Amino acid sequence: MPNQGIFETEKPVACLTVAIATLDRPHELRRCLNALLAGEVLPAEIIVVDQSQEDATRIAVEECKLKWERVNSSPKTSVVYLRQRARGVSASRNLAFSRARFSVVAVTDDDCVVDQSWICVINQVFNGPGSPIAMGGRILPLGEATSDSYAVASRTSQIPMEFSRKVAPWVAGSGGNFAVARDWCQRVGNYDERLGPGSPGRAAEDMDFIYKLLRAGATIQYNPNAIVFHERQTQSRRLETCSSYGFGIGSFCGKWLGNGDFYALRILGKWSLWHAKRLLSAMVRHENSEVPQRVLALKGTVLGLVYGFRKLRSGS
Repeated sequence: MPNQGIFETEKPVACLTVAIATLDRPHELRRCLNALLAGEVLPAEIIVVDQSQEDATRIAVEECKLKWERVNSSPKTSVVYLRQRARGVSASRNLAFSRARFSVVAVTDDDCVVDQSWICVINQVFNGPGSPIAMGGRILPLGEATSDSYAVASRTSQIPMEFSRKVAPWVAGSGGNFAVARDWCQRVGNYDERLGPGSPGRAAEDMDFIYKLLRAGATIQYNPNAIVFHERQTQSRRLETCSSYGFGIGSFCGKWLGNGDFYALRILGKWSLWHAKRLLSAMVRHENSEVPQRVLALKGTVLGLVYGFRKLRSGS
């Protein structure tokens, strides 16, 4: 488990930016920032893009920054707070990328806690021989399991891999644990602000972005040593995300199908078949909590597919 609160001076600093989009989660964001600043290697820049209406998040960032500066008389890590009116995680990430001072930008979410070695691993990968254009890593559940909590967005493989062709994008990476060369973000047209939480597309902005990188010829590395811990969800929250993420995947696939990329049909088939198998297994085993999750995911996928094909196909 990562150390979430011990700040030390004279740590090595990596010349990269960490981008965090946040909305009304001051407690979770404070935890996220504390973990970053307690790492073995520090990022030279942290950019927090806040879409909250109230000031609680801004205050949390200022308190964390003040605490950091008290420990370090000459801090080498700058914590930048940006307020944004535009809605959606994609808009926040695009703003962070446009303001980043460094050529590599690492992305995590406000409800995540990075491992102490996260920045160190990313820095080594991008400064090593044959460095990739982008990289992802493991996503493990945060904290101890309880009877009413569920692990989400987990990526647990300990086998290093590299991708340089069209694959199902969730195989190559996901938004809460991802780093990319900043110029490639601009090259592929940034994050699609019609996708992702807070947008009509609801989710899958990370899948769309990763897919655009792969289509453009980028090499994406999966490094299991880059670890992020993701907050567990309650049953009700889990049901919400199943529906919204299914809608997002459908929107993403509908968008690319509408633009004439029929590999998206293969991606859609893999996604739908996986959930259909899980649904049948849950029905046979009478797993009453699992059945509604798969139904909502599949229903959301169909609705999102229609939306994406009709509304998103004009752009990439």
